Amino acid sequence: MMKDCMSKAKEWIYNNTVDNNGGIVVTHKQRIVYPEVTGYFIPSLLKIGKKDLAISFAKHMCEIQKPNGAWYDPGNKAPFIFDGGQILKGLVAIRNILPEVDDHIVKGIDWIFSNMKESGELNQPKNDLWGDRDDYCNELIHIYCMSPILEAAKILNRPDYEEKANKVLDYNIKNYRDRIINFTLFSHFYAYVIEGLIDCGRIKIAKEAMRNFEKYRRKDGSVYAWNNAGWTCSTASFQFSIIWYKLGEVEKANKTYEYACSLQNETGGWYGSYVHSPKDYIDIAFKRRLYEKKQEISWAVKFFIDATYYKGLSEK
Repeated sequence: MMKDCMSKAKEWIYNNTVDNNGGIVVTHKQRIVYPEVTGYFIPSLLKIGKKDLAISFAKHMCEIQKPNGAWYDPGNKAPFIFDGGQILKGLVAIRNILPEVDDHIVKGIDWIFSNMKESGELNQPKNDLWGDRDDYCNELIHIYCMSPILEAAKILNRPDYEEKANKVLDYNIKNYRDRIINFTLFSHFYAYVIEGLIDCGRIKIAKEAMRNFEKYRRKDGSVYAWNNAGWTCSTASFQFSIIWYKLGEVEKANKTYEYACSLQNETGGWYGSYVHSPKDYIDIAFKRRLYEKKQEISWAVKFFIDATYYKGLSEK
């Protein structure tokens, strides 16, 4: 099953890469480059031997970086700290192949920290970019931006970057601990927070959060989309399998990975969400709308590749 899923996923990438191999689409219907996803697709492409495409993606990300170091949303309307952090993941991953990205890494990190308060809080340049649903997504996901910065700090001999990244982590853990250890965001974004903590070495709090999350995992491996909505987010399923692989909980990881693979469409992609049982329709009607229900989202394919990679590591 895994080989079949991977071959289909590779075909999906081929069919949904646009702008002369400059980037991956937002969805199979919204066919413009998504800079954030293109950026963090680069390490995934390297994992499956797609070096040339990874280089092409990286070069395009350098081309579209703004003079101040920021990267913008797909519509080129506003800069996002989170999006910049994900592009940094890609550039850090490919710098040994493409050393000219170093200048872009430095500019990107400097721009991110230009938005940091003395306390360690990172503020979006525009406060309305998250919308009005604090239980959907909030600035806790900036935790997921810190691991490439910590890696760059060592590579580039920049202890100031390490100090600032840890300040961001410490600020969020100190001020939002209850929200971190309890499932308080949409599952896709919550997984960003937990994996980010693991990648930055904050294992203890990540393990505590995952113990609390256990009640939202079903026997078939599926996980809740929200703490009060039982339908499933495809991307989050792969993200949580990655988290369990990284924590050494292979049985849980395999179960969730296999469930998520079973949702793959014939095209090789995944819709953003899938209804798990008739009860989910009540959740949808009264609590939570489905997430990208008829759109094959590019980031689901990225996290499938990553989950497959970590599954492979667990079997060695």
